[in-house]
Amino acid sequence: MKMKKKKKMKKKKKKKKKKKKKKKKKKKKKKKKKKKKKKKKKKKKKKKKKKKKKKKKKKKKKKKKKKKKKKKKKKKKKKKKKKKKKKKKKKKKKKKKKKKKKKEEMKKMRRRRRSNVIMSGARDLCV
Repeated sequence: MKMKKKKKMKKKKKKKKKKKKKKKKKKKKKKKKKKKKKKKKKKKKKKKKKKKKKKKKKKKKKKKKKKKKKKKKKKKKKKKKKKKKKKKKKKKKKKKKKKKKKKEEMKKMRRRRRSNVIMSGARDLCV
């Protein structure tokens, strides 16, 4: 009889523990509701970030247009330099021609002087 009574007492204790567990589950449900409110706030922040990105794209387009204008100016300068070089080459050729003419004239003068000296010597001998 004593053993039977002990078993009954143990069973009663187990039932009380189960009731406590049910109360804890109710508290967990309340926490889930709070998490839903936080998610709504995050969505608002994302919309603000999208507006900032659009403004940055407009600035980049303006910079590209300025670069194209600079390239056109450089091409014009190169063409002018080529024309100047051609003129310089022509001037050099003219100078060379003038020097050749002077050298030829100097040679003629020397030849004349030599022939005059020889002729004067021959005249003396003849006389």
